[in-house]
Amino acid sequence: MSLSIKDEGAWKEPTKVEIKSGGVWKEVLIGSVNVSGTWKEFYRSTYNLVISSNTNRIYLPSILTAAQKLGDVVVTINSGVYVYSDITNGAAFHTGNDIAGTLTIINNGYIYGAGGAGGAGGSASSGNGGTGGDGGTGLFVNMDILLTNNGSILGGGGGGG
Repeated sequence: MSLSIKDEGAWKEPTKVEIKSGGVWKEVLIGSVNVSGTWKEFYRSTYNLVISSNTNRIYLPSILTAAQKLGDVVVTINSGVYVYSDITNGAAFHTGNDIAGTLTIINNGYIYGAGGAGGAGGSASSGNGGTGGDGGTGLFVNMDILLTNNGSILGGGGGGG
């Protein structure tokens, strides 16, 4: 699936396609053409989200607008960037399931779940210490995704006892 437009003698892939409807320009989310009685898709809008700084808990449904969710979404985590969670009951990166197109995650950094809390210490009079808490989730996926992992995706380790 591709669309190229000749611009000043060079073929280029458009970043956005619009049509004029009722005197107003509107973005095309999916473009199809009828070839011998069969509709074939030639364009789908794509929203690119780049995570360029350390971020605590990404929840895509609250970051993306309704319009951005209608096409494909590509999330890129830059090299050296940490997406993390500071709580064990919340994933560092949560996809949600309301993207209409394909969700692609390109991780060049780190996705880390929170570490579990340490258990209470023991003493000579009370015996052994308490158990530590569970660690948190790094990547929580609610839908099919395409994942390129060039970095690290880790759940948080459990707390020591």
